[in-house]
Amino acid sequence: MNQQQSRTIDILNQLYAAECRSLLPWLAKTGVFVSWATAADVAVLRQMVEEEREHLAWLVEALDRYHGTLYPVGPDPHTGHLNYLDLQTLLPRVVHSVETLIKVYQEAGRQPLADAAIEIVNRILQRHQRHLEQLKKLQDRAVTARA
Repeated sequence: MNQQQSRTIDILNQLYAAECRSLLPWLAKTGVFVSWATAADVAVLRQMVEEEREHLAWLVEALDRYHGTLYPVGPDPHTGHLNYLDLQTLLPRVVHSVETLIKVYQEAGRQPLADAAIEIVNRILQRHQRHLEQLKKLQDRAVTARA
């Protein structure tokens, strides 16, 4: 294994851990309990969560392609209380979480990665940027609904 492959495996594992700690999946758990969230809003949230699962699968496939091992990822201890929050309270935290994911992916994209890994990083980064736009629109509607 050369140095680029080793670095690629480390970065893919860092991205996998960041995805696992994303707060976005919590929205699917709370969205159904919010009166202002439309069926379309809930569908958008569920689609984002499904895409998050797909990101994890792509990262695992890339690790496998480079004969890497998936590092264990422990749960984030700061998320234990989130299932008690409503969507309006949780949305700003989720937006921040996705903004952090975007920064992690942007930094990964600046690293010397193998070509196939660069393509996966860019594809997931574009999705996260789209998710952020959608989440900010939901957040704006939540603020309007609260007023």
